[in-house]
Amino acid sequence: YQRRVAIMPGADIDKNIKWEVEFPEEGNYTAFLDTEIKIGEGGEVHSRYYRKPMNKGITLHYHSHHSLSTKTAVARNYYKTARKTSSGRPQLEHSLRKVDELLSKNGYKSPRRYDNSQRRVEASVRQPNDDVTVCIPYISEYVANRIRNYVKSRNIPVKPIFTPGKTLKKTLCSSRPYDKSMCTMANPTLCRICPVITKGKCNAKGVVYEATCQECTDVKSTYIGETSRTLKSYN
Repeated sequence: YQRRVAIMPGADIDKNIKWEVEFPEEGNYTAFLDTEIKIGEGGEVHSRYYRKPMNKGITLHYHSHHSLSTKTAVARNYYKTARKTSSGRPQLEHSLRKVDELLSKNGYKSPRRYDNSQRRVEASVRQPNDDVTVCIPYISEYVANRIRNYVKSRNIPVKPIFTPGKTLKKTLCSSRPYDKSMCTMANPTLCRICPVITKGKCNAKGVVYEATCQECTDVKSTYIGETSRTLKSYN
């Protein structure tokens, strides 16, 4: 790739701001998000699916503890993206091979069978329904199918969604290791949140709170918010 740096004219442009334009070498593609683009000799635009060279090729593994429907949806979405980003047949074959390699590396056997774009499916308008979504921890495919069949046979207006449950990462790792409560039964005044709470506890989740500005002396200013985190995490 050849990179050219140009300064846009104008007195209001900061001298430290530079605009970088990429010019690919002749015959090569220019990457843009998950697509790489090339302009042909006749001015036609060619595009195909793109993954960065430093990409580790990790996606939802076939043997991970997720429902089969989730894995199938992940694989189909990759092929769907590959088809949408490809401009012609040669580019499409290149894109599909990229997806084949990715899925094969992550345990999907014969991954091209998940590409259902060529299947003839009668167009139908999805009717809105009032089914209630229920999240259920995923145990096994046998249990998931039994639940689906039971709900369907009884015409229960429920749509079961199977979640992977508690993973080893959630058990052993924490993205916020320093979010620890300072409250103790012996001395709860160590917490900066507890003294200003008029109702409830600082470890409650999914709360609506009202905060009053302590710096605003002229006008009483309050803020009403909602959070799924505990109030102690703002300590």
